[in-house]
Amino acid sequence: MRVVDCVTLFGCGCVMSRDGWPSVALPTKPLVRADGVIWRDEHGKWRFDPVLSFDDPAAVRLSSDAAVVAIGLCDPGVFQAAEAQSDGGNRHEL
Repeated sequence: MRVVDCVTLFGCGCVMSRDGWPSVALPTKPLVRADGVIWRDEHGKWRFDPVLSFDDPAAVRLSSDAAVVAIGLCDPGVFQAAEAQSDGGNRHEL
């Protein structure tokens, strides 16, 4: 008996490291105050809450690697195209 056929995560950030390694970040959501305003940190940037987390850092790396492989199967050149458009370390929507 199969319990889970597949998992679909929405809102994951795809990032190329400065060394050219792709990774996929776990999804987050903005922290919203009771008055509907998004919380900001001391630098004025939005604060985010995780939607999904793993207790083991190795599991985070494995989930990222699996997502990179899955995205690469759907669009084999997507990470090379993203790398060519920047000098690395930037967030890309894929």
